[in-house]
Amino acid sequence: MRDDHHPSNGASQFESHGHATLAEPLLDAVAAARLLSVKPSWIYEAVRDGRLPHVKIGRHIRFLRSDLEDWVLSRRVRGTFPTLTRRRT
Repeated sequence: MRDDHHPSNGASQFESHGHATLAEPLLDAVAAARLLSVKPSWIYEAVRDGRLPHVKIGRHIRFLRSDLEDWVLSRRVRGTFPTLTRRRT
């Protein structure tokens, strides 16, 4: 028997029997803060300012781990090493 809720059967990870399903669990603000190594208050501030991707369910704020991972990668700063120049004496 085919299991339409299992992602390895070729069914979309977001759709099963015409209903949207989550491919991953939702995180609360504390779990999101733990993942990002910040305080929960920073999470709430970033949500208020529209800086952090989130899902609003009623009055609850939730996060997808994949959204937060993508968000972090999009803000990754690649450093460059300064070119050393020799002083002429």
